[in-house]
Amino acid sequence: MTGRTEREAPMNAADRLTIARILKVNHAGEYGAIRIYRAQTWIARRIYPDLVAFLEETLRHEVLHCRMFREAMPERGARPCHVMSLWGNGGLILGLLTSLLGRQGIWICTAAVESTVHREA
Repeated sequence: MTGRTEREAPMNAADRLTIARILKVNHAGEYGAIRIYRAQTWIARRIYPDLVAFLEETLRHEVLHCRMFREAMPERGARPCHVMSLWGNGGLILGLLTSLLGRQGIWICTAAVESTVHREA
């Protein structure tokens, strides 16, 4: 007996590649969510101040998750997505547009982002 737990068992190349890809996708998704919530917070400060505390708390969670995925990448042979600017700019545009639709736009977008995150988790 080697003393290894099942979790520590060596992985084959296909498993390592799958984990690296999952980290890359999750990191990019968290980055996009950060941009969405930052844009929504920017608009909410001006139009819907009652939503700012919620959006800032949600943003803090996304920043933490993004950092955790980023920090896990090197050890697992993963790198950030090559088109992070698309995720960032897309998130910014989505956040601005949904917040300009009103409170409902913010809530619907947030629900969609969070349900996607929880479905992928």
